[in-house]
Amino acid sequence: MNEKAKKMYIDFGCSKFQMDREGVLEEYEKYNISKFQENIWAEEVLTQRINFMRNIGIGLAALGKAFKLIRQTRSFASINTIYNILRDRRNDYTDIEFNKFVNKFIEEVKTTEEKGFDGTKIIKLAEELIK
Repeated sequence: MNEKAKKMYIDFGCSKFQMDREGVLEEYEKYNISKFQENIWAEEVLTQRINFMRNIGIGLAALGKAFKLIRQTRSFASINTIYNILRDRRNDYTDIEFNKFVNKFIEEVKTTEEKGFDGTKIIKLAEELIK
């Protein structure tokens, strides 16, 4: 595995689009990294983001970035993990902050449904958090 390619991939948010925007995609593609390997790296980043939310706190940007990686890697089980973090950290936030996080979560789940995930049950559970 090429550490420089991994660093590039992660530094650009696991996004070839971002690499292309910054003019480094051609250099990255010289490493011939497989989609399988990119998914492994993306899952590592997703795990780091989830651990951050669990241990440090939840943020709107963190939720958005985590769901981008969930959609990319199709790691749909992580959605339940994020829901559990939201539920467990409820008392760490004001009602207004918490409601923003839950609404962002619901929005992201709905977007993820386009990738084949049935979010009906988890959305219902999330909606109950803000009642």
